[in-house]
Amino acid sequence: MKWLLILHAATFLLFVVFGVETYLWLRALQGVATAFFSMTMQAGIRARSVVAN
Repeated sequence: MKWLLILHAATFLLFVVFGVETYLWLRALQGVATAFFSMTMQAGIRARSVVAN
């Protein structure tokens, strides 16, 4: 999960470096990172609830 946060932060830094020209590609990369982060969080929550029951 750490690498997903690093990818998300790197995307923000790439906005600064490359500017508006790569906006759509960087937003797509940010969306992918967010989606995988969300799936990881949901999997962790479900795994904990199964163990608790």
